[in-house]
Amino acid sequence: LLKARGIKARYVIVGEGPMRESILQKISECDLNVETSLTGYREDIPEVLRALDVLTIPSTGHEGIPQIGLQALACGTSVVGSDAGGIPEIIQPGETGRIVKTSDAGQLADAIETSLMDKEESLRMAANGRQLVEYSHGVGHMLNRLEHIYAGYVGGASQ
Repeated sequence: LLKARGIKARYVIVGEGPMRESILQKISECDLNVETSLTGYREDIPEVLRALDVLTIPSTGHEGIPQIGLQALACGTSVVGSDAGGIPEIIQPGETGRIVKTSDAGQLADAIETSLMDKEESLRMAANGRQLVEYSHGVGHMLNRLEHIYAGYVGGASQ
């Protein structure tokens, strides 16, 4: 859809799995061979995320809080995600990223195009996302939550 609109972009798919051949076939069917790279397994994910203009999480099924979304926001990368599962818990529309309806390719293309064209707004939301990650998903927050859980058990046992 983006190519048909004249949007020049490069697409990167990171990871490895059993769907590789079907993904390659779909890339070929859509005439995106030149624009698309499948990197396979990578260990340098922060560097990869920082190199992206936008990360998409177009999940169609149940999804917990996606770690890749948190990692992208921590790296200051713009995120577009579907409204599946826990994605809206970290990608809050207009605040920390853009959310689209699950399985709505047109809406996904619109959100990606907007993310690429309105870089200032995308960077603002990514910065908000980084603050969200630092405040709600950072080590300090997790330790405070763990301490609260332990205190509840210890306090409950002594009563």
